[in-house]
Amino acid sequence: MLNPIEGCWNSLKTRMKKRLADRKEEMMVRGDYDMYKEHWLAIMKEAVETSKCVITRRLVWRFERHCLRHCVAAERE
Repeated sequence: MLNPIEGCWNSLKTRMKKRLADRKEEMMVRGDYDMYKEHWLAIMKEAVETSKCVITRRLVWRFERHCLRHCVAAERE
């Protein structure tokens, strides 16, 4: 992986998947919504809001550094 955005995106997806797995039972019930899709989208929005804190300057810096290291190594070969 030579793109730091991919690493950040993967970190966000991992956190979201964990959050959604914790709420799996709730996703199966329509609740106050007219359609399941509406409820599912509301849960997804909440998962994004609670998960986006995983992307920090430090995380981005670490992925940039990781990619740079591998780019330099590839150029040397």
